Amino acid sequence: MADARPKAAPRETLAARETQVDRRAFLKTAGGVALALPAALAWMQNGVELQAAPVPKALRFAGLWRSGDGSRQVLTPPLLMQDYIARRRALADQGLAARTMAVCRTVSGEYYVGVFEPTPEHRSVTHLMAGTWEQFAARDKELFDTGYRVSDIALSIAPKDARQVRYTAIWRKGLGTGAQWTTPAREWGAFAADAKVKFDQGLRLAALDAINVLADVQKGTQKALFTGTWRSGLGTGALYVIPPGDGPAYHDQYMKHFNNGLRSVAFRAFTLNGQTPIYTGVVSGDIGQGGERSGVAQPWDAFAAEHASRVKDGMRLVDVAMYREFTIID
Repeated sequence: MADARPKAAPRETLAARETQVDRRAFLKTAGGVALALPAALAWMQNGVELQAAPVPKALRFAGLWRSGDGSRQVLTPPLLMQDYIARRRALADQGLAARTMAVCRTVSGEYYVGVFEPTPEHRSVTHLMAGTWEQFAARDKELFDTGYRVSDIALSIAPKDARQVRYTAIWRKGLGTGAQWTTPAREWGAFAADAKVKFDQGLRLAALDAINVLADVQKGTQKALFTGTWRSGLGTGALYVIPPGDGPAYHDQYMKHFNNGLRSVAFRAFTLNGQTPIYTGVVSGDIGQGGERSGVAQPWDAFAAEHASRVKDGMRLVDVAMYREFTIID
């Protein structure tokens, strides 16, 4: 969607059916090249064999790639929680840790997709899987006090109430020792107003997620909620949160910032009507001026193929988004 490459404070401690699947859409890495494999074949990485799982057809994926070596990254296929945890542990034994992840609840369960890469302190990375806000806040306080900081956050719909959200997060050491605030999921107006306050306090956005939830049970309407993690020590340059919009609207805003020397911190996609993808993101003047690419939301096999192409072009996946097209009837 947006292809752009250059030419030359104190911490907050607030306490559709989807049975049909695409059986071709799984990844493995072989010599640093991502390949699409039939589901009947096992998924391998560095000699560790892991069973592939079917991908619900209604899931859509989008990503943000940046210039760099992505040949040692591992993009896991969407997996239910226990399968994802097992794969995460297997990859940790090989020195890889999650850089970014996305979560989406479907009628068959909650699916996780992650991007793993070699991490010197991979065993200092920890997670919370689909917790309430209170659980997240308690876990964040505990880990903050021992030197961890949030590196990514993901929202998903609560299992018994489509109006509520759950929080999944990745914490790791080595991200500084300064202040950190994570805001609970809220609608755009409140999120944007709070973003200005955080910016004026010298904080910068380190992670972002957006999700559609049920707004009115009787009418079946949806609304979008946004959450973000802010930290000190991430620079003093310009920072903009691009308002949610369709592909052309997002691209126009993004390109204005890109041409002014800003680069993406985060990129997310969701839907409000069940079909049209909506995009939002964060751009900063403190990242540098390398090339980057954000892709349109698409089914898993197409996303996997795009990832392979980007890696061959000398890029690495730095953010991933996943949502459900809830109007698909299989």
